[in-house]
Amino acid sequence: MLSGGVGHGNYLAARLIFPGPMLTTHLFGQISAPALLLAVVQFPVYGFLFGASCEPVRRKLWLVVIAYHALMLALLFIFPNLAFS
Repeated sequence: MLSGGVGHGNYLAARLIFPGPMLTTHLFGQISAPALLLAVVQFPVYGFLFGASCEPVRRKLWLVVIAYHALMLALLFIFPNLAFS
């Protein structure tokens, strides 16, 4: 919330922690209900996938999570939304 500055900040923390949900701002022009829903669901899904990667069969699953997050971050910073400068 501090990084957002109640609408007057740069949203850097939100971009780093929630890159997928912040990408939806390109569609809606603002932080909308789908973005909030994705943000609420993101970390439980990450936790489930990291937990599942402890099993020997799915040992590399954590790499998928990190690759997805890195890809979303790259897209977010390659195609910035000017509403959240």
